[in-house]
Formats: sequence, C-alpha cells, structure tokens
Amino acid sequence: MEAWVAKRIGSGKFLTGTETPNYLDIHCYVFMERLIMFEQTSYEGAKAMNVRDNLPVICAYVENFRNHPVFADHCITLDAFQKQNALQLANPDGVKYQLDLKSLNVDA
Repeated sequence: MEAWVAKRIGSGKFLTGTETPNYLDIHCYVFMERLIMFEQTSYEGAKAMNVRDNLPVICAYVENFRNHPVFADHCITLDAFQKQNALQLANPDGVKYQLDLKSLNVDA
C-alpha cells in the first residue's frame, strides 16, 4: 500500500498528485487513517506494526488530509478513536459494538 500511495501522490500531497484532495482521497483516507491510529490502540500486536517508521508516505498523506482546511474540523480525533475501540474491546469476541456518539465529544 505504501508504494501505491507514493506512486499516486508523486510530488503532490494527495492521491491524484495534486495539492487539493478529491473523491479518491475522501474514499481512501479513512482506511489509511485507521491504519495509523490502530498503532495507538490496545489491540495485541498493534504497536509492533511500527507504522510511523514503516509507512512514512501514508503518515504524511494522512497529516495532509487532516490539516486541509476543508476537512480539519471533520476528522476523528485519536481520543474518539481510542474510546470507540475500548467500547468494542469490552464486547465478547464476535460481537460488534454498535456505532454511536458516546466516543465523540458532542452532545447527542
């Protein structure tokens, strides 16, 4: 995946080699963001992935997306991601935690 992202980005910041994100970025971003955030969870083996060292292009891409003025206020925070994972981990194996707003910093 790292090589694919590097090839798509080229000398730009986003997956079409431009300085502006488009639909391809919106579609792919969440998967790459979760991959990077996964290292910060309590899942067994997650820290051993060493994402920052092994996937530097993807990490830079995620930061570029998070910092883009259009998306900066709409990306999940690490805190919310960790809360959601804790709720999931509290369930028995095979039982998915229903998504809700408990892990977000919003009034529901």
